Amino acid sequence: MDATALGIQFDVKEYDLSGAEERSLREKLDILARQVDHFPVAELRALIQGARSNDISAKLTLILPGRTLVARDHDRALHPAFDRCIESLVHELDAYKDSLGNQSESAKTATGNYHEIQPSEQIDSSAIEEAVKSADYISFRRAMFPFEDGVRLSAGRWVQRYPELDEEIGKSIEIADIVEEAFLEAFEGYDIRAENVPFGVWLEQLVHSAVKSLLRQPDEVLENVSVVRSALDAPEGKHPE
Repeated sequence: MDATALGIQFDVKEYDLSGAEERSLREKLDILARQVDHFPVAELRALIQGARSNDISAKLTLILPGRTLVARDHDRALHPAFDRCIESLVHELDAYKDSLGNQSESAKTATGNYHEIQPSEQIDSSAIEEAVKSADYISFRRAMFPFEDGVRLSAGRWVQRYPELDEEIGKSIEIADIVEEAFLEAFEGYDIRAENVPFGVWLEQLVHSAVKSLLRQPDEVLENVSVVRSALDAPEGKHPE
């Protein structure tokens, strides 16, 4: 399986990505392509974003049946950040494949060891889909409110599995930060989630992903969470500067 067999989509914001540079990045992704050749579906989204501070961030989201893996990093130059994201995904992918053990492929890729988060009331799927289509996170977050309690409980359970993060709860990190990061990942990955995984199981997977993101890049995650929380708390029709 070569790199073209792995579905790859680039999303570039506030950064001038040349054709030659994109080809170079795609070549770097060949190591991931080789590692997912046994999965029936494998899609990767690469988000590259510049900033006024000349700090460039990279985010790679690898969507597999039953699991979504996410890696983020940033640097003064794109390639070091991109390379570290690939390295992180390779480690996560190795761990995921190890966890599959000797289970049947259908069972191990469907739900793994994840619970299904249930909504507290009927959800409006059309409102969720419209918010995603309109790239409106605030509306998405409100439409997803019935999952709030379940996501919060799930975050509490996952934190207990990571003592180094558990020690920071109530100090530098709050459970609410994990909850918000999980919903952010749900917003970004809604259109590319695995169809054979129940929606509530997919959310549980994203809670785990959010926990790992806070372990890897707490400053970046907390900054993103702070921005969206300000937008959510702003009066209707107003947005933070």
